[in-house]
Amino acid sequence: MKNKGIYLDYAATTPVSERVFLAMEPYFSKEFANPSSLHIPGQRAQAALDEARQQVADILGASWKEIIFTASATESINLAIRGTIKATPIVPPGGTIPVLRHSERPKVIPHIVTTNIEHSAVLNTCHDLEKEGIEVTYLLVDKEGLITAKQVKDALRENTVLVSIGYVNNEIGTIQPISDIANIIRDIRNYKHEVRNSKQIQNSKSKIQNKNISDFGFRSSDLESGYPLFHTDAVQAANYLDINVQNLGVDMMTLSGHKIYGPKGVGVLYKKDSVILKPIIIGGGQERELRAGTENIPAIVGFAEALKETEEAKKKEMARLQKLRDFFIDESLKHAKNIILNGSREYRVANNASFCFEGKKTETLIPRLDAAGIYVSGGSACASRTLEASHVIEAIGKKKHAKSAVRFTLGRATTKKDIEKAIDIVIKLTV
Repeated sequence: MKNKGIYLDYAATTPVSERVFLAMEPYFSKEFANPSSLHIPGQRAQAALDEARQQVADILGASWKEIIFTASATESINLAIRGTIKATPIVPPGGTIPVLRHSERPKVIPHIVTTNIEHSAVLNTCHDLEKEGIEVTYLLVDKEGLITAKQVKDALRENTVLVSIGYVNNEIGTIQPISDIANIIRDIRNYKHEVRNSKQIQNSKSKIQNKNISDFGFRSSDLESGYPLFHTDAVQAANYLDINVQNLGVDMMTLSGHKIYGPKGVGVLYKKDSVILKPIIIGGGQERELRAGTENIPAIVGFAEALKETEEAKKKEMARLQKLRDFFIDESLKHAKNIILNGSREYRVANNASFCFEGKKTETLIPRLDAAGIYVSGGSACASRTLEASHVIEAIGKKKHAKSAVRFTLGRATTKKDIEKAIDIVIKLTV
């Protein structure tokens, strides 16, 4: 960003790439028709929508039927979580969620498992659902911001309907073991399926050798064997990590356009075809009746092109940014005074460097960095205008430093010269 300072806040948002902008441009005024219209211009818009959906599906290793376009990642997350609760064949006593009419099925309260460092779109949705009587377990991360698959296994109950774990933490860049968690959930569902279909539980032939249901923290349940479902917020992972849903083993996954050099105002929810959700926005029945509202064709086309461009650049860009990130972290820790790295060195996304500055405050550090031409965040951009301590920094055991965190996130335009200048400024801030 020549003559405009050094932008190191790519986790907050990215610029729309030229390639993406060119792909979007015709759909603002030339091909502007509503894809629900039956005339020829409408059919062309529908064709663009179909092509974008297939392109996204191919990259994710999914079927076109499993791609739902939303207006944001936040909406995608809400659809995954609230849509699961609305569709679950169990309800809290006195609740409004429909009950299956099976006399042998008791009313029980749905249960969700997540972590205490999730993005606010997940945490605040879960907090809101708790007010409605839904049970939520918030797994505690370790000092590096990590959880284990065993923690998830131990937290599961017979009424657990959903596990939602972020792939990469948006503040400290920690990468969670999504595939390992998915394996645990798949094994439990297989076991429940076998128990349900056996004539007698004691004669069930489980594929989980030397295990019984108590090892997984719950007993055989009246909840259907397709639960719990597994959702991951992969918004911060898409630029650098594997997002093939077959490899990850997830049932649902959230992505965002403006984090991958695409437009704002568009997100995606991958939903495995066998997963049943109820819509949270009711209207004309678009997106296979899961997300009503006229489709934003320019943004959707832009999202698909951005995801394609990201996949093509991923391997090379990840390697480049890892080197810059490590140089930044190593030199800062070596020469700056009283700074602490947040998150894991080993399990860390390629572009993230998060520090706590002992004895300093985020609210004064960011303006000083800004004045020096270094543009960063304190943590999540969604909470940057509040002066509250970071819940993520508190969760990793740094409560006394939670108001001194600064997040530097690198991107496609970041150069070594940019990082050298940022290191120089960081050192001066700590003198």
